[in-house]
Amino acid sequence: MYTISQLFIYPVKSLGGIEVTQAHLTDRGLQYDRRWMLVDNNNHFLTQREYPVMCLLQTAIEGNK
Repeated sequence: MYTISQLFIYPVKSLGGIEVTQAHLTDRGLQYDRRWMLVDNNNHFLTQREYPVMCLLQTAIEGNK
């Protein structure tokens, strides 16, 4: 048997995560997890591989917003 000791969601791909105590599972995975990403002017998505400092940017979810 396995136990989940910590659970994180990452609303914006490559940015910092949010520790949650519970999560809602949808047909797309965990609710709010990796639903958005940052893109440049050429619509090329940005990643931590290119910009490691992105992991320092924090996100927040307020209520159901």
